[in-house]
Amino acid sequence: MRKLILTGATFLLMATAYAQTNTATLSQTGEGNTANLFQEGEAQLVTVAQDGTSNEATTSQISTFAQEIFLSQTGTSNQAFVYQEEGAGPNNYVQIFQNGSGNYAAVDQSDLYTFYAEAYINQTGENHTATIDQLFAVGSVAGIEQTGTGVGNYAEIVQTEYSLLDRAEIRQAGQRQEAGILQYGNIYEEGENEAYINQTSNFTQEAAILQFGDYNIGEIYQEEDAGPGNFALIDQYGAVNYAYIDQSDALTIASTASIIQTGLYNEAAIEQFGSVLGSASIEQTGSENIAYIGQGADPLSIFTEGLGNTATVTQDGDLNLAGVYQFGDDNTATLTQTGDGNVIGNLTSSDFALQQGTLNELTVSQTGTGLLVQVQQVGEGNSAVITQSSLLP
Repeated sequence: MRKLILTGATFLLMATAYAQTNTATLSQTGEGNTANLFQEGEAQLVTVAQDGTSNEATTSQISTFAQEIFLSQTGTSNQAFVYQEEGAGPNNYVQIFQNGSGNYAAVDQSDLYTFYAEAYINQTGENHTATIDQLFAVGSVAGIEQTGTGVGNYAEIVQTEYSLLDRAEIRQAGQRQEAGILQYGNIYEEGENEAYINQTSNFTQEAAILQFGDYNIGEIYQEEDAGPGNFALIDQYGAVNYAYIDQSDALTIASTASIIQTGLYNEAAIEQFGSVLGSASIEQTGSENIAYIGQGADPLSIFTEGLGNTATVTQDGDLNLAGVYQFGDDNTATLTQTGDGNVIGNLTSSDFALQQGTLNELTVSQTGTGLLVQVQQVGEGNSAVITQSSLLP
């Protein structure tokens, strides 16, 4: 389920020996290309190469600390803007590759407290837009790669507030995809947020990851020509949270998935296999909670799909375990846990409640400590309401 962040095969890393003078290298081939390269200070290095028609490149570096920009554009009417100002550095690096037409890329690493930061944008095709802002960012790494033709994709990464070793990567193939990553780290607590979004489709989809704190890991996929109308959100506050959303199926249409976690040591997972009009949400507050939602078709089948399934898991407390696995149509499950050490499972597993069939409804509410519910509904039109409470604190 996990995927690697920013592998060396994705982006070309360049090693440079910095001199104590500024160096600018410009190469342009074609017609109507423009370049504006500005450097002030020392140990600044910029290389710009443009081949084609009406491409535009603007770079600005103002610092006495070593920094480097490498920018290459091939095609027509591509635009790229890079800023490393305000005494940023040392060892900031920006790399942009654009091949196609009408692509736009912008990177801003202009902050005195931005150093050892790296930003990579690689766009191939038409009408893609990518922006990266790394301000008050220490040791942060951000990467965006977009491919496809048509109306293009949009991606944005923001990493700030003294981030340390953040890694954010957005890969989008096709068109009509929108993705955003916002991460706040904390250098004093060795923050190490990671985020990953991968959308592969020609249909409209949106995905966003917001992480505030330390040791959070995101991950949203939405691939295999899923869509249109899919939306996925991961929102994490705290430390050591992990979240996962999939929705990776060509039959996943107009589905919504969200994960909100506040606290420590939370985990969450949402898949929604081949879901149409599916809705899944997980909200966890506290420590060491675990939640899982399946939904849609049986994951072993490639011929069936689920329609209109809805699942909601809400946990508030410590060491709670809850999940729901639904396949069929129009099933609804709502699981709520308040307290510590509560478990919701089925007859054969403590990992998730099970509903199989059509028009089943399940509502489970646990309040207290150390409560256990095992639920399994198979068939049509079943309804279960389970309420548990304990006198333990």
